[in-house]
Amino acid sequence: MILRRLTHNLRTQNWTAIAIELFIVIIGVFIGTQVSNWNAQRLEGAETQHRLEQLKPEVKRIQARATFVRNYYAITHRYTGIAFAGWAGDPNVSDNEFVIAAYQASQIKAMSTTTESWANVLGADQMRDIDDPDIRDPLMRLMTFPAENLGLNRVMSKYRDEVRSIIPDHAQAKIRKQCGDYFQRPGDLDLALHTDCPVKLDPVVAARTADELRANQGLVRALRLHLALVASQDNDIAIYSKAAEQLEKALER
Repeated sequence: MILRRLTHNLRTQNWTAIAIELFIVIIGVFIGTQVSNWNAQRLEGAETQHRLEQLKPEVKRIQARATFVRNYYAITHRYTGIAFAGWAGDPNVSDNEFVIAAYQASQIKAMSTTTESWANVLGADQMRDIDDPDIRDPLMRLMTFPAENLGLNRVMSKYRDEVRSIIPDHAQAKIRKQCGDYFQRPGDLDLALHTDCPVKLDPVVAARTADELRANQGLVRALRLHLALVASQDNDIAIYSKAAEQLEKALER
């Protein structure tokens, strides 16, 4: 219809009508393009929101895992205190308790990251679509957080290697079986440690092992360095968990 009128106006050289017709065509194309772009953006925004909703369970898992790992280290720290007392010759710490504490102080845990799986859910395009900085900023911190800062290699210390080279294999196995990471309480997300370890080692083995541990005073310094590594990992876990907490609050809003 417009083309027919435009052809007629050209034949009659009705330039005013021609200008009006062209203006209508241009405006129509512009509006159509804008509506199409708006609709595409709306669909992309809805897709991004859907993907963000998929992250909610993982955000909760991060916080739960962080709490578990930090509680785990609270238990190893208790054993560390007993181990230090044993090296100091505290008469209140028996050979049996000393050996167990020295071993349990070397227990470590990892805080796994979800960077790769999240990158599959949210790519660069989706990240650009997130206008809310309360969502985008903590999400970026989680996605770019260095995984090696939370892994086991961060806390694989000299102390852990040396103390386990001194304690006999059968004694270590007995501690692990009754009080180590083979034990799990209902509701735990992962294998846990006993707060107290009631294991009774052979008295002769306990006395001989305790003497060998006490003779190696270098282990005291190694244990201090081990604690420093654990503290650094714990600090990074706290930062990682805080970002997850901030993201969860923003998503709930």
